[in-house]
Amino acid sequence: MSENEKAVLAVIFNEERSAREIAAATGLRITNLYVILHNLERRRLITARWGDETPEQLISRGGSRKRYYRISEAGRETDVIK
Repeated sequence: MSENEKAVLAVIFNEERSAREIAAATGLRITNLYVILHNLERRRLITARWGDETPEQLISRGGSRKRYYRISEAGRETDVIK
């Protein structure tokens, strides 16, 4: 597991966060972060859900919903962040 993957898991260990929040906490570029998030999700170390934004919030943000990430049970059981 890469150091960047470990950093992402550590950031979401205790609370669900959006990609932008994870990027800010880790210093990763958002484009690189999405690749890491995809790989972690594919390996079932994290889970993701779409946000519950209202139509007004979507309009103010240009129509895109946020995706929130949290560590899965399998991710919690990895030794890399303990």
